[in-house]
Amino acid sequence: MTFEEAEEYYRERIAEVAVMNPSPWSFMCAACCIEFLAKLAGMKGGKGYIRYINEYMPESYKSFTYNNGKKDLPEQIYEILRCGLLHSFNVLPTLRNNEGRSKSVLISHSGENLKLIDGFNINGGSALLVFDNFINDIRNSQKKLFSSTEIKAKIENEIRLNPPIQEIYYQKYSVNPRLLGGTSLENLNNFPNITAESVSASG
Repeated sequence: MTFEEAEEYYRERIAEVAVMNPSPWSFMCAACCIEFLAKLAGMKGGKGYIRYINEYMPESYKSFTYNNGKKDLPEQIYEILRCGLLHSFNVLPTLRNNEGRSKSVLISHSGENLKLIDGFNINGGSALLVFDNFINDIRNSQKKLFSSTEIKAKIENEIRLNPPIQEIYYQKYSVNPRLLGGTSLENLNNFPNITAESVSASG
């Protein structure tokens, strides 16, 4: 996968999330988009996730101020949206984290993005994330990431070491990568001439 192909590939993945029906699942996928973009930039783990938001998302995320004076929305997005929603399907801190504040991030498909909401969190209030705005900001962060000449080598190294799942199937099996089903890599190795249709059926 070339740098240009990777840019188009990840643009398409974000576009797929952008047209999802309104639900918590769309926010979960959006949180995952930040995760894979951060890893492309060489920013790993929770600190890398937060750093990506600070460096590539709009300044309004970094400068957002809670009622308690804290400007830690990137940390709250990681702890509450990324960890809380993905691990527990809620907007509460997970048991292991000490930085997240209950309902410091609220999710919606309408309203004013990044509006400070009172009444749900007594320790600073809540930041409202509106999906269309949020995913558009993620989309623009991807454009910013891939337009950076300084980060290009890191992106190329990451896709070389850890190619996305569709690229793995393209390279090794020449089958439709969307038809993953339940077919194991071992089974595909046993049938090098397998067709997309048979992969779909076996899944």
